[in-house]
Amino acid sequence: MFKNLLQALFVERIDQNEEIFVRYMNDPSFQGMLTTLLARETYRRLRADL
Repeated sequence: MFKNLLQALFVERIDQNEEIFVRYMNDPSFQGMLTTLLARETYRRLRADL
């Protein structure tokens, strides 16, 4: 679910940084690494707000 949300955010912001968008969509290892990193950071921030 997080991966799908992240992809939607990348599509919404394609015009802000097309190079990262293209790499994210075409490089599975980059996509996996970035998804994991952002999921961990999101979880950390949500937990900190509790």
